Amino acid sequence: YLLGSGPHVLGHGHPAVLEALREVGRDGTSHLVIHENAIRLAEKIVEHVPCAEKVTLHNSGSEATFFALRLARAGADICMVDIDADGLEKTADEVRSLGVRALANALDLAIADNCHGAVAAAVEAFKRLDALCNVAAVFLPCHTIAMSGADWDRTLAVNLSAPFHLIQAAIPHLLQANGAVVNVTSCAAFVGQAYTAAYCATKA
Repeated sequence: YLLGSGPHVLGHGHPAVLEALREVGRDGTSHLVIHENAIRLAEKIVEHVPCAEKVTLHNSGSEATFFALRLARAGADICMVDIDADGLEKTADEVRSLGVRALANALDLAIADNCHGAVAAAVEAFKRLDALCNVAAVFLPCHTIAMSGADWDRTLAVNLSAPFHLIQAAIPHLLQANGAVVNVTSCAAFVGQAYTAAYCATKA
């Protein structure tokens, strides 16, 4: 189950789950935003969009792991992309343990060709694509006057350009499958935060 910073929500509204997450928040071990209506919305989406024999492409990060596992439990095959090869393969093993297929594709989404390649690999492996979930993000907090050009460029490449290139590559396959794109954003799109000029710019 996931409740992330901003509107990154996956899980369900069972009181025991919510209380467990509140406990974590009180202990200070993680930053959580409790938003019960959004959790109920996530559950409704899963209820009304059957995942049997569907293929989804996810990219990068802990949020993507939770999304992938939730959809795998609903019966979807998953293609995952992350720059962290070891962590990616661990998540792929978890997905496979739920009885569905998983493709782990370790690459850097800051490179446009890799985005197009990731979509092509998913379609080649599963012969279809039903959903694209853009969850990857780079978060490099830094005072604006001290931020390097390389950090600025990488943040924009992963957070802003990569979703565009992935969507561009996925659209023909999603149209065939009557599929969907899910772009995970952040409260940083609406409220600026100190030391996060690049990140906020990519979410606005």
